[in-house]
Amino acid sequence: MRRLPILLALVVLAGVVWWLTRSPVDTLDLGPGVRLVTRADVEFVLVGNSAGAWRVVPAAATSPADSYPLPAGLRGHPVIDGRGFVHALHDEGVVRLRNGAFDDKIDLPTVPDGLSGAGQDIAVQGLVLVGVDGADQPVLAWRAADGPRLFVRDVEEPAWRLLEADGRPARPPEGAERAVVMSRARRALAFRTDAGWEAWLFGPGGVVRRVADGCTAQPAAFTPDGAALVVEGKVKGLWRLELDEDTLRFMADGNLGQHDRIPWSAGFRVLEAEEGRPTVMVAPQRDLHGYLQIFQTHLSGGGRWSFGGGYLHHYMPAVSGDGRLLAYVQSDFDASSTEPPLEDIYLMEFDQIEEPAVHVDRRRGGRRDQGPVFVGQDILFYIAGGRVKRLQPADD
Repeated sequence: MRRLPILLALVVLAGVVWWLTRSPVDTLDLGPGVRLVTRADVEFVLVGNSAGAWRVVPAAATSPADSYPLPAGLRGHPVIDGRGFVHALHDEGVVRLRNGAFDDKIDLPTVPDGLSGAGQDIAVQGLVLVGVDGADQPVLAWRAADGPRLFVRDVEEPAWRLLEADGRPARPPEGAERAVVMSRARRALAFRTDAGWEAWLFGPGGVVRRVADGCTAQPAAFTPDGAALVVEGKVKGLWRLELDEDTLRFMADGNLGQHDRIPWSAGFRVLEAEEGRPTVMVAPQRDLHGYLQIFQTHLSGGGRWSFGGGYLHHYMPAVSGDGRLLAYVQSDFDASSTEPPLEDIYLMEFDQIEEPAVHVDRRRGGRRDQGPVFVGQDILFYIAGGRVKRLQPADD
């Protein structure tokens, strides 16, 4: 009998712990998955498994049965363009899929003139699909003998060509599929070199190379309108590499906070309530103690503010398409540990920034392509425990 109060106390304590750590929102389990490929302006996500197979999950899915597979034989990561087509590498070329079926195929490029083996088809094993540009055309990285090169597509007379300007080829670092940043607003891409970030424009007016000299910190992001590349300056602060003007100008205080153990992401939103409807970047920055905290920063320069703080890392922000919601990750991971960090996913409304954020889920994180991400206007997807989760909206 003496043990009964102790047992009751333990039960009560367990109940309290469960109540404090439970998620106050409902989520839908959409089946197994280890990586997500998404695009905010389309109404589906791609889910990859550990064997390299992919399936399409509609944004409105409520169970795994609502998904359907992509064809077998795809290589690497597929990508989604602005029209809702899926592009992927295949043994026969770059394929385009619609509703899970083959829609079109582009032959693989050939070795360019002047290089050993010119005119021969490049083996698919030597290519990586980097992404799609602002014209919804695929961009390929080629592992040439002297280092990675980039292939882009001519739209007027469809054909592959090496990306180069004034006889100088674009040379991204190894792992180009991760290292190259694509603009969705124009035909432009960027990558980091020892000299600084390089932005390459390859629209109808020809190919232009811009360099942010000395800006070598990771990472960088194109502005939503494609006018500039935001980088961390060689001197303190955030800077804009203006692509049309070829100038580097100061934007705001701060940095683009990143840690080697976690993926980096940023979002953008328009401040509807302010005059001129300015656009802000929502991204993590390192504070004076080395912790990552999420800041909002005016792209036009000046204003910068944080929504919180404390001795925890806040990172991986995702902004809903309507600019109303923010999802992010919080962790107190040990920077020297090799164990995947324990992460909590939170959701909040920007207009209620003083209210506590809602706890969505807990997971072992620090992994790429696992979200959180918004699809459509405000549908939240993420992966936790090897399962694809979708936030259950209140009106579902």
